[in-house]
Amino acid sequence: MMDNFKEARRSRNLLEDDGEWRNCLREASNFQMPANLRQLFSFICVFCNPTSPLELWQEFKSYLCEDFVLHTSVQQSVNLALDNIADHLHVPNMTLTSIGLPEPATSHSYVNIDFCDLETERKEGERLMAMLNPEQRTIFDAVMNAILGVDEASTKTFSVNTFAGSGKSFLFNALIRSVRGLGEIVVPIAWTVITAIILEGGRTVHSSYRSPFWIILRVEFVITQKMEDF
Repeated sequence: MMDNFKEARRSRNLLEDDGEWRNCLREASNFQMPANLRQLFSFICVFCNPTSPLELWQEFKSYLCEDFVLHTSVQQSVNLALDNIADHLHVPNMTLTSIGLPEPATSHSYVNIDFCDLETERKEGERLMAMLNPEQRTIFDAVMNAILGVDEASTKTFSVNTFAGSGKSFLFNALIRSVRGLGEIVVPIAWTVITAIILEGGRTVHSSYRSPFWIILRVEFVITQKMEDF
């Protein structure tokens, strides 16, 4: 005896629900890598018209975020997983919100993110911070306060302009390691290869944004919200 008419119909498979897709994801989560599982989830959302993608997301979120959560904060891993799922929604006018999923707080699809060990980064950040001179420490504190939101009215853009050999790269690396130690993502980008090599995890503008080597009139940078070839 069922509690209501809807449950009775569902028990006899006369009412459409997400049981088939739930079983599919449950089975796949036993052997598929998280990236493949996210692709499968997106495929189900696009082609199978589940009644509640949000319920499927909430039920299998830990599996869908598993590779990201090993290297960053829980909230950041959720953002990355949602962003990756959005990249697979290759249907006009289909977005995360259109199928009932939350939008990621931040988007990272335009870069290839190198993950790291949080504890190692935190300790290295502390070591480098302790070696900063007073001028470097002033800049370090200002940038970290802006990142941590200590003063919401403070500037979020900084320019460090001084002569070569004064310790800019050392300061930048201290910031990079410290912020990564917080579980945040840092993507150091420089114009030249020499500068990129000096920075921890640094890369050039060309490798990050596919900018041309020779800057000429009417040049166009290939920068889009969703870039899968990184």
